[in-house]
Amino acid sequence: MEWISMAEKPLQQEDAFEVIGFHQDWIDADFNPNGTRVGFIGGDDTFISARWSDYQDCYTEDDEIMPTHYMFIPPNPNQKRLEQWQNSQD
Repeated sequence: MEWISMAEKPLQQEDAFEVIGFHQDWIDADFNPNGTRVGFIGGDDTFISARWSDYQDCYTEDDEIMPTHYMFIPPNPNQKRLEQWQNSQD
């Protein structure tokens, strides 16, 4: 898995799937040292993700910052097994 630059290949609203996004402004030493979030492109071409609100002690929706880079979320282990099983049934 490699990071994809939004400048080189931007996500579009039609890309209706979640990705792992990165932005330097998302880095927080206590709550998000990697600066990553899971999110998707919303109907108004914003990146919708969740961020931790220490003041409210919960996650809140955030659509203010677009990631500079993203990567696709790998399939879960069961999904790989399901695909292998489905292929063996053909």
